[in-house]
Amino acid sequence: MSLTFIHLSDIHLNRWHAKEWDLDEYVRDELESDLRDITSKSGRANGLLVTGDIAYSGKPAEYEIVGDWLAAVAESVCEPGFSILTVPGNHDVDRSVVERSQTVELIHEQIRRVDDARLDQTLEAILSDRATGPELLSSLEAYNNFAARFGCQITPGSVAK
Repeated sequence: MSLTFIHLSDIHLNRWHAKEWDLDEYVRDELESDLRDITSKSGRANGLLVTGDIAYSGKPAEYEIVGDWLAAVAESVCEPGFSILTVPGNHDVDRSVVERSQTVELIHEQIRRVDDARLDQTLEAILSDRATGPELLSSLEAYNNFAARFGCQITPGSVAK
């Protein structure tokens, strides 16, 4: 048995989009049409992999349109029981949260000072800590609310070993 996934990346849904006026609606419609053409010839996929930069600036409104769109795409090109798997990218971080939190700024500074050999160990310690783990991931709140729909949220316990 083989598995087939459709991989989408860098959707970058712009923060200025609204349901009434969406600059990328045409592009998404054409992509969905192309995917339907491909899967009609090669068979339906088992799911979608959406890796990085789903949003443009990590704001909640950016995820409203893309969540419904991804579900519609999966419905039209994937087998029943499909999966949608998402991973955040740097554009999925709400930088305004980072700028408002001195604690997050200090955690970022600590991470920048760590040499590569100790980086994984340091990140694991920060994410495992009950105070710093949630604080560090607070800038992914909008992404996590979106990703919860697909069971792909990032929490301190899911990323720390």
